[in-house]
Amino acid sequence: QWAFPIDAATQVQAWRPDAISAPPARWSEVLDLARQDRVLLPLRPPHVLMVFYTLAGNLGHSCTTDSSDDLIDVEIGSQVFEAMREITALVDPACFEMDPIAVSERMAEASSRFVCAPLIYGYVSYATDGFRANRLAFADVPVIGSGGPVGSALGGTGIAVSAFSRARDAAIDFAYWVASGDVQRGPYAAAGGQPGHAAAWEDQAVNEATGDFYRDTRATLEGAWVRPRHDGYMAFQQAASERILSGMTSRHQARQVVADLNRLFRESSPAQVSGAAGGGA
Repeated sequence: QWAFPIDAATQVQAWRPDAISAPPARWSEVLDLARQDRVLLPLRPPHVLMVFYTLAGNLGHSCTTDSSDDLIDVEIGSQVFEAMREITALVDPACFEMDPIAVSERMAEASSRFVCAPLIYGYVSYATDGFRANRLAFADVPVIGSGGPVGSALGGTGIAVSAFSRARDAAIDFAYWVASGDVQRGPYAAAGGQPGHAAAWEDQAVNEATGDFYRDTRATLEGAWVRPRHDGYMAFQQAASERILSGMTSRHQARQVVADLNRLFRESSPAQVSGAAGGGA
């Protein structure tokens, strides 16, 4: 374990309870809203890749975390890419430059016509009354597969202590304190933090203050998928995001895009990187 979790986040669904009676439960319902120009989807890197991950996982075919293997089967990956192509053709092209905060801001505007962001990292501030003109509610991801709200790409934040810290003991004590259940459901949440501890996610007062943000997305969090963590992954994440974007905007063949993702993923493997650095001896 590299760090204590202090902020738990995964792709969930944001929706406008003042404008629609319930969040879409299935992906087909999202497409119906998108055809009415009422959907936004954050696609700025790396979020376009996170959408790919989540859709793959929800279809029951999560991407691999083994960098010596292909990221995803070409046929399944092509299905995911085509699902993304379908919805991106229906949303505002500005989505390609939007991150979750930009989407949330647009949805929360007083005159906004947008009522749903089906795959988005939730920011709890938008779920509180008075933060913006329109309060956003949050829900489990709409399903494209048959396994429920599973496969969402996990995010979040941890806290760690540097081995070079001059006050290591005090820093460790603080890390234990801020990650503890009592603090997470107490002063941490009250100050606007987005807790990572289950005690806070289950707390009645924490949920009442946030329109049940935590209860209503818990199933998605519990079924989330942890992305690869090997040395070299972060460069892949950027390159893969850019490849998906170029495939969308230039209308490349799905199989070629997925083949390129698989190649980029294998090339990100520490073994591949060290082999290239060694000059092929």
